[in-house]
Amino acid sequence: MQSVKNFFWKKLILVDFIGRMDRRDIVVRILLNSCPKCKYPKIMDKKGGFSDRCPSCDLLFQRESGFMLGAMPVSYLLTFFCWVLPCGILWFYDCFRETLLWCLLIPGILIFPLAVIRFSRLLWMATYFAFLPHLLDEKE
Repeated sequence: MQSVKNFFWKKLILVDFIGRMDRRDIVVRILLNSCPKCKYPKIMDKKGGFSDRCPSCDLLFQRESGFMLGAMPVSYLLTFFCWVLPCGILWFYDCFRETLLWCLLIPGILIFPLAVIRFSRLLWMATYFAFLPHLLDEKE
């Protein structure tokens, strides 16, 4: 029993130490559209879809059904902070009228999320693997 406990703590400390060392690399690799484990380029196609696994190292990207739904709140946050909030601040300081505000907001709210969905999926996956780096070494 003692050896199992020691193995668990050594593995936990090792994973935690490696996780802190590699989190930045994991995030950078994913945001550059490459595999976080083997650096295989182009994990996402031009349309923004992922394959289920990396063709090189067999890392599972689609963790479960609906895994990429986590990219939706990321897309909403990007839309709010990069489009809605700046428009609201500019309107508050009388940089343009309310009519122009609505002419910018409505198309922006509809088009901006479609423009950033690819990046938000990469950001979602980067966040997931940055907080759970030990899943990169698991065999599924």
